[in-house]
Amino acid sequence: MQDKKLIFKKGDYIFAMVVVSVVLVLFLTQLNAKQGNQVRVTVGKQTETYSLTENRRISLRGKMDSQEQASSDGVTNVLVIEDGQVYMESASCPDQVCVKHKPIYQDGEMIICLPHQVYVEVDNDIENDIDN
Repeated sequence: MQDKKLIFKKGDYIFAMVVVSVVLVLFLTQLNAKQGNQVRVTVGKQTETYSLTENRRISLRGKMDSQEQASSDGVTNVLVIEDGQVYMESASCPDQVCVKHKPIYQDGEMIICLPHQVYVEVDNDIENDIDN
């Protein structure tokens, strides 16, 4: 009778356990994430804060590269707050990464439009007890 060779080695099992552990930690972190109640929008050096409870459409004019042309009305990004979520509806930037981003609603999530220097972050305005 021939000895059967092991398909998996000890290192393979250790690697699998590490991967499963990392996935589990990420899942639990996402599960415990708190829903934000406001969104902080920074364009260049100006920052505005909006409530996630009010549905609205916000037109943003970001900083443009010299090669880029603004849309006919001068608006470069359109941000939408709807049903407690935030998403970028449109942008005149060439890559459209911010428009393709999923809607955000949890504390700490961000949408960034680098070409226009637009940063959108969901925040929870309740101060952390550690900071006080």
